[in-house]
Amino acid sequence: MEDTSATLSCPACMTVLCRDCQQHETYHHQFRAMFVFNCLVLTTETLTYEVKSEKRKRSKPASTSEQSKSENFNPVKCSVCQTKVGVFDSEEVYHFFNVLAT
Repeated sequence: MEDTSATLSCPACMTVLCRDCQQHETYHHQFRAMFVFNCLVLTTETLTYEVKSEKRKRSKPASTSEQSKSENFNPVKCSVCQTKVGVFDSEEVYHFFNVLAT
């Protein structure tokens, strides 16, 4: 069996969502995974996270498109009880933050 950080379950109904994940190095309550079950991606909803780029030394200000990039995510729910458990990114990686880890 491969190494995994935890088995992830829904905090509301205890349904198993993932058996193979990686724990975030800084935020220990967050996990990422590629292979999940009992999860529903809400493709009709999009969450946008603005990522500010590093400030550069310039004589003139950078345009808005150079100052920030945005990342889009779709919410992820438990397919059994509909509790929101994380997000799904454009690289097809699940990011869990509302889960029980065992």
